Amino acid sequence: MKNRSLAPPAAALVLALAAASSSLFPAAFAEEGSSSPSLLAASACFDAASGFSEDAGWSYCQPVAPGIYMYYTPANDDGNVLLGLHAPSHSEGWSALALAGNGGMKGASQIVVRKVKKDDGSEAWVAEDRYSDDYATPSMDGSQDVKLLFARQSEGDGTSWGVALRADSCDERDYPVVDRSVWMHWALGASHDFEFHGLNRGQFHANLMQPPSPAAAAAAALEPRSTGSGDVNAEVIESVDILMPEVDVVMGEGGSDPTNPYICSFYDMEELKQEHNVQMDRQAAHDKIHVVSFSPVVDAESEEYVHHMILYSCEEDMAQDGGYAHEKIVQDCGSMPPGCQEMVWVWAVGGLSKTALPPNVGIPVGGEDGSRWLLLQTHYYNPSLDEGIKDSSGVTVDFTPQLREHEAGFMQLVGGVGSFQRDPMPFGNPSHVLTPSFVVPSSCTSGWDEPLNVIGVGHHQHLVGKKMFIEIQRDGRNLGPMRLERRWDFNHHSNEESAISQLLPGDEIVMNCEYDTSSRSEDVEFGEGSQDEMCYAVVMYYPRQTERDMFAYMPLEDETKAIIESACTTPGTDDEFSEVSLCTQYYVQDVPTFLQLDIGLNFGALDLCNSPLYELQLEPFFPGTCPPCSQEDNCTVDDVMSWGQDVMCPKMCADFGGLTLWPDTSVTQAAATQGAWCGGGKITYHDPNILQADQCQVKGDLSVAPMEVGAGKEVVDPASSGFRTQAYGMIALAAAFAGGLLM
Repeated sequence: MKNRSLAPPAAALVLALAAASSSLFPAAFAEEGSSSPSLLAASACFDAASGFSEDAGWSYCQPVAPGIYMYYTPANDDGNVLLGLHAPSHSEGWSALALAGNGGMKGASQIVVRKVKKDDGSEAWVAEDRYSDDYATPSMDGSQDVKLLFARQSEGDGTSWGVALRADSCDERDYPVVDRSVWMHWALGASHDFEFHGLNRGQFHANLMQPPSPAAAAAAALEPRSTGSGDVNAEVIESVDILMPEVDVVMGEGGSDPTNPYICSFYDMEELKQEHNVQMDRQAAHDKIHVVSFSPVVDAESEEYVHHMILYSCEEDMAQDGGYAHEKIVQDCGSMPPGCQEMVWVWAVGGLSKTALPPNVGIPVGGEDGSRWLLLQTHYYNPSLDEGIKDSSGVTVDFTPQLREHEAGFMQLVGGVGSFQRDPMPFGNPSHVLTPSFVVPSSCTSGWDEPLNVIGVGHHQHLVGKKMFIEIQRDGRNLGPMRLERRWDFNHHSNEESAISQLLPGDEIVMNCEYDTSSRSEDVEFGEGSQDEMCYAVVMYYPRQTERDMFAYMPLEDETKAIIESACTTPGTDDEFSEVSLCTQYYVQDVPTFLQLDIGLNFGALDLCNSPLYELQLEPFFPGTCPPCSQEDNCTVDDVMSWGQDVMCPKMCADFGGLTLWPDTSVTQAAATQGAWCGGGKITYHDPNILQADQCQVKGDLSVAPMEVGAGKEVVDPASSGFRTQAYGMIALAAAFAGGLLM
């Protein structure tokens, strides 16, 4: 019996998913903007010193740092985008803007403008299309998809330049200009030799197809305020701090890796409200509230050790049974305490400083969806085993008792988080592609109640992660990746807007992960530790689904496939099971083996279904494992045998590549190459058909870009009428000739 398990490593999944989900840690859902300066009205940026003018075809200006301004014009009819920079205090040296997939250099596409020496000894301005795969000097792109329009630099007015870009060059080293907020970078060099910028660099978000959005206004909308006018429809916002209580950053008893301690602390919302003097007469502490924004609080003394934090909601009855107490510490918390599985917030290194949900969306805490109990899990990474480290990191939570229209959820895509899913990766390979790709079949997503609106997509790999992309297949077509991140960066997790804003019931989700193991001298395991690897992602969405929002790859070995085919297509081997399938015999005699739960116990369906163990431990993960008689603990042998033959086994065999159940032997061979855990106890086996995305189409023609200013043109006198006539006049003339730029 022990080697005749029918399910994939479901117990490993059930017991490890808490730990798996606890390693997943993108930053947040929508940038609140507190990490960048407040955006100003476009007209405030257009002055004589900048060299830019709205009349000359520059549509928008966005401050990106104190004293640094970016100018842009969305794609015109020719598909070209205008991009410019003005740094009033930068009077010598190169400067750059970049498009990126995260907040770091890895994978970024830089536009560098500088002076170079010509053969005759004179200097000329150039715009260079560069890229970076690591924290090193960006390399020249083999395809130079940029055109310099003008550049100037002086002691009085600093640096100004403008370039034209293709909206989409289809170059794998470039990022297309898209109509959503994306990461961008700026940098300033001390000379025109392209050397290290030091601390003169930064990152920000921008949408180059739309006007700058005033993030400060969104932040102001989330400040606590009263309904002084008596308008009960005005939203009341309150805040509490949920902080680790000066925990010792050391591995607890039972842990396995002292360099990667996982530590948890419980929090009672009633206690938190009293501590923060929160007055909510209309709501008791245990009633449902909606969380609307989060601000991570990272302890400056222990910042270098904090890898990620996750906030969970805990079930009320499990909290009572488990003896949870306010600020009670769980020193070894790699596996989540019972009842604390519902994600509320995730953050990891490189995450944004404040995030907020859309104004009609909240994350539920309390009520029927949780309880007043919360759990904060923090993963620390201490590779040098430094001693005496204490931590008080956590999160400031903004919430309202006035429930919003929609509730958000976290969809987890688990392509590989442990040895039960993936074999070790060989060391020394600069491009190890994880195979097979994890595919969530349409039979899993068809269980969604309605279309899901995507708030953000967060990728998660570890130190040798190289790339991840999640594609959507719909109606026989690959729609492409949800998020474009050309190079993964362990130090810059983030949750970004999706190119596919809505997921539909019946969609297929294809998850691809790639790794660079060239720096390792031993094979790389999949697991929780930072030195291990993961292929994991989180999609934040609404409206929240109570099931079908956790999907996990399940390997299918040839031996397992043969066992399941035999169980579904042959009769039982014992006399009392001769009239039912072998599958039913397995179910009745040994449920843990049937479900492949490695819990050190063996018991049949009759013992399980007449025991509280089912309701408390197994039913939430495997609903429907027992017949309705289990609610009264009075099941008979005939009850469980009928349930196995009529309900459990037909479902399992049908999900396994469409097998029929004995005595029906019409389909005896399964068309399946991998399995997918679909949530709600459903496991589907299938043979996925991965489609190719549509071929990229170039958008933009630099040969017709406005303003033919030679690379050597520099206007020394910023007040020169020649500059005004040449620069502004040529842009205006070209724009008029082309039919006008988007304003």
